[in-house]
Amino acid sequence: AGLSYNTWPLMDGRLVPGDLLLLEPAWRNFFENPKTVQFVHRIGAYTVFAVALWHMIATRRRLPGTTHARRATLLFLIVLVQASIGIGTLLMQVPLHMALTHQGFALVLLGFAAAHWRGTKGAYPLPHEVKLAS
Repeated sequence: AGLSYNTWPLMDGRLVPGDLLLLEPAWRNFFENPKTVQFVHRIGAYTVFAVALWHMIATRRRLPGTTHARRATLLFLIVLVQASIGIGTLLMQVPLHMALTHQGFALVLLGFAAAHWRGTKGAYPLPHEVKLAS
């Protein structure tokens, strides 16, 4: 999808390109129209960036100096790196090594986000001995 529009932050000078819903029925555009797929990807990326930034700021204000605040900061930095890789990939017209780096780093982001979320649930329960009835 990155081959359709190789400009950023706008898509060939427009915030919302005009050819997003060319296919009928309209739902096909979200799977088969590369321009729509890229637009949805960008909107999703902006949303993730904004939520990660808000989470970092709110957590650092509420819980300064805690492990959770440090993880929230690291999560935002990982999102920032992922966004930078994605933008670079787009502007360089999607070289394979950049596209693979963007996809691979998405796994790092997903893994760290899951670990950070798990960290909000408290400590893991301590292992305990199972007593068998005799």
